[in-house]
Amino acid sequence: MKKETKTMKELHKIREQIYESTKHMSIEEKVKYLNNRAAETKKRLNIKGSSTANANAGSKNGR
Repeated sequence: MKKETKTMKELHKIREQIYESTKHMSIEEKVKYLNNRAAETKKRLNIKGSSTANANAGSKNGR
């Protein structure tokens, strides 16, 4: 069996942290939490653009 890479360990740790932060939230609360975290990250990294445009791109109503 292959040894888990450092990058994969980091990703698993991040996913576990997100799970622990959101495990008792409703779907609506999780969406709000993740959208807020994404907005904070975009601001911190100085990224422009709408995340909702990307989220709606694959939906039936967004076509």
